[in-house]
Amino acid sequence: VGTLYIGGMHLGANGGAWLAAVQGFGGLDFDGQDVILKPALPPAWEQLSVPLTVRGQRFRLTITRQEVTVQAEGENTQALGFTVHGRRLICAPGQTARVAATHPVAQAGEAAPPY
Repeated sequence: VGTLYIGGMHLGANGGAWLAAVQGFGGLDFDGQDVILKPALPPAWEQLSVPLTVRGQRFRLTITRQEVTVQAEGENTQALGFTVHGRRLICAPGQTARVAATHPVAQAGEAAPPY
């Protein structure tokens, strides 16, 4: 990009990396009602943990091969639905919800389980 960008961070590249990690490896989607998670972690990753804000409500998502944890901040004012491994749950303000993987979380490049 010539003299416009010399060293330092490139915000567009950072955004692309975040999208690849969260939407790709985390399997994150939103259907207008629920946050959908169908994770596929890379072989070298043990977990993915990211902050998430949806409709002004803040959460922390932690994905391992054994489970997905959704933690809602206590300051949230509304519950939000999450569909994890095909199972729907509601995460209310201040609540932590865990969903055990019915099958181990797929590795990137493997076919996702049919849920």
